[in-house]
Amino acid sequence: MKPSLCIYSSMVFIINAIVNYWYGYFLYSALFACLLVTSVIHHSAKTFYSYLVDKLAIFCIIFYGAYLFYNKIRANNVNLILASTIVLTFLSTIYLYYYGYIYNQFCFASDAVEADGFHCIMHFVASAGHLMIVVL
Repeated sequence: MKPSLCIYSSMVFIINAIVNYWYGYFLYSALFACLLVTSVIHHSAKTFYSYLVDKLAIFCIIFYGAYLFYNKIRANNVNLILASTIVLTFLSTIYLYYYGYIYNQFCFASDAVEADGFHCIMHFVASAGHLMIVVL
């Protein structure tokens, strides 16, 4: 069995864990370290339970990222272009995943190589969006 490209693209979350640690966001760093592990396990095993644990890690990061984003926007005179780009990356991941799920496109395309390709793109876009939250 050939390993999924998504296993390799999950490794991008190492960058998030390191950068968050560097900036002193230790909980965010730990959440990304957990996501790295759950994502690699899920994309390797693809079981129902690995899916649930991976989704839990994803939702923890989404909610904590939204919490940080909200607090930074509320407290600072923020860069509107960067803030808009963060929102755009979030909407892009939602579009690739949920719109794709509804219409069997992108991450849920019938061609497994195409689906994995879009899922890899989603990993990179999400990673970039969360890195921008840290530097906002």
